[in-house]
Amino acid sequence: MASISDKQWQLAEDLFLAGKSLAEINKATNIARSTISTRAKNEQWIRGKNEHLIVEAVELAGKSEQLTVQLKEQLTEQQLNIHNKEVNAMLLFKGKLDTFSNKAMRKANDLMNTVEDGQGFKAIVDGVDKHTMTVGYNDRFSTSSTVIHNTNAQQNNRSLMSERDLDMEIDRALSQLAN
Repeated sequence: MASISDKQWQLAEDLFLAGKSLAEINKATNIARSTISTRAKNEQWIRGKNEHLIVEAVELAGKSEQLTVQLKEQLTEQQLNIHNKEVNAMLLFKGKLDTFSNKAMRKANDLMNTVEDGQGFKAIVDGVDKHTMTVGYNDRFSTSSTVIHNTNAQQNNRSLMSERDLDMEIDRALSQLAN
């Protein structure tokens, strides 16, 4: 009997987690159903653990299609083009912000391993805390007055700094983090 590769086992586990039957997994991997079942029990795989993600993606795709139809009914071709351009620009900006956030957090983690004094540690923690509040991941210290203040400050910043300037600032910060 041929040995089963790690790639086959990974596929079998992924299909199992997606809710596929042993017969479907067997067909995709050529691993005997009883062998799959034994390994799933031994490693405590949870059948269908990721199935809800598939359902959510299908629902989201359906909503996206409905929105596209609604937009085409409500907007002129030029308005739709402007709409799509703005959506794409915002998605690009969000992607850059996510990339910056990930790199900033990795950099903070690296610094945590090298900092030797309490003040350096506090500066890193404060920086991470401010960053997580800025990008909306952390509101644990916010009170209603702080939220209002932050909202007003964000509105003022938007009026003072164009999206293009902010985009350039993020690019600059990303290049600094890369060094």
